[in-house]
Amino acid sequence: MSLTPVRFRAMVYVAAGCGLRIGETPGLEVDDIDLEGREFHVRRQVDDETDPRNPARRSALLVFTSNANEPVKTPTWCNWRSDSARRRPRPG
Repeated sequence: MSLTPVRFRAMVYVAAGCGLRIGETPGLEVDDIDLEGREFHVRRQVDDETDPRNPARRSALLVFTSNANEPVKTPTWCNWRSDSARRRPRPG
């Protein structure tokens, strides 16, 4: 976990602990978390294939965002994971 950027660490714990897919974790909204029931409600995912000429946008209070307060895109999520894997020391 030390190779994971600090701003993504909670995202990794949530994804791994809850078995969420890559697009589902950054799509979590505050209202999707039921603290009393101790559960997440996965209702959407971040879709990077939206047509940029006609984006379907709505306001959302996302749990995880980029530094620019935008949804975390799948390429960002995947790139740091592969960079971390390359930098990880090899056993032996």
